[in-house]
Amino acid sequence: MSAESARTAALAVMAVGQTAFVALYLTWPWWSNFLGRSLFIKAVSLAALLDTYMVYRIFDLPHADWVFTVLYCLLAIGIWAQFFAFLKVALEHRQAEVSGNDSPDENY
Repeated sequence: MSAESARTAALAVMAVGQTAFVALYLTWPWWSNFLGRSLFIKAVSLAALLDTYMVYRIFDLPHADWVFTVLYCLLAIGIWAQFFAFLKVALEHRQAEVSGNDSPDENY
């Protein structure tokens, strides 16, 4: 097996797993808080990137550079949204500990 074949096989396994995660995540109330929405954006962006890679490996479609640039930008938005959502949760939790409250907010 060549390195190219191994990379394609690994990315195919990743694409199936990530797409399955997104499908499963859709059954949960992810939209109810910022952290859930952030994780969803990142999960969907990564699934789209991996699935699109597999489509472009099978079919030689035009404009691959632009398609992947847009998908990388969406993934970057999802990654940073996830970072800031977690930072918000961590800071609120730390603030609750300092003030003596046991649970800052039950919306996480």
